[in-house]
Amino acid sequence: MAKACWEELSTWNHVLSLSNEADRFVQWMFNLFQTVDVSTLENIAMVLWGIWRTRNEKLWNKIFKPAESVVSSALQLLMDWRAVCSIERIRDRTNQRDGERITWQKPQAQALKCNVDALVQNGLRNIGVGMVFRGSDGLFILAKTNVFIGRVGIKDAEAMAFKEVLSWVEGMNVQNVIFESDSKIFVEAITVEIEDDSEFGTIISECREVLRQRPLFSVYFTRRQANKVAHNLARASYFYARPSTWNTSPNFIFDVLNEDRNSLDS
Repeated sequence: MAKACWEELSTWNHVLSLSNEADRFVQWMFNLFQTVDVSTLENIAMVLWGIWRTRNEKLWNKIFKPAESVVSSALQLLMDWRAVCSIERIRDRTNQRDGERITWQKPQAQALKCNVDALVQNGLRNIGVGMVFRGSDGLFILAKTNVFIGRVGIKDAEAMAFKEVLSWVEGMNVQNVIFESDSKIFVEAITVEIEDDSEFGTIISECREVLRQRPLFSVYFTRRQANKVAHNLARASYFYARPSTWNTSPNFIFDVLNEDRNSLDS
């Protein structure tokens, strides 16, 4: 299957020649860095991830995908990632020009804050979910990622993400939690009692019932700039075959956590 993926990417001959010259995978990677341009290297890295993920899906879920699907999904994910990064850079520049400074705010004493986000990738039947708990000192406590299989809109995905985090806290000894989401539609739906018979409305009703039983739980809307950690976790969820939980900060959100912490002191 790996060979078919490299052929689909039109890099098989190059990959094979470098493999013959290298004794170890690390050496093969260093040789690759020196012989291809950045764009091609990004494509190869994403296909490597796609091969790894496909093998995991076959092992754990008995799902097999053809090489064409593996490569197209990997490249689509890379394109989406580039597009999101480009949009965020434009937003950051615009905010700097306008003098706007929106940052994450720590909760009051004795409370926890949980930021949650969901991501739906175009062309994939996956919903990525990320959530992070931080304390009144602004320090990292817990984080979790998960991926759900299904083709839904972002509104439903945000509701599913919140239902997931409520299920997660079910087993925790926590009382006072402030939840933040950058989905205004979801937050308005959860805080305003409106009858809705859709799947989205059903999930919202289930979440409201949990919140009624936890009077110190509250839900607020926040801007994307103040929800970056949860957003990065949701994006990273696609790189893990199973639900993943961290008791210490994973490296891929370390810089964003520091950015939020530094903003508290400025």
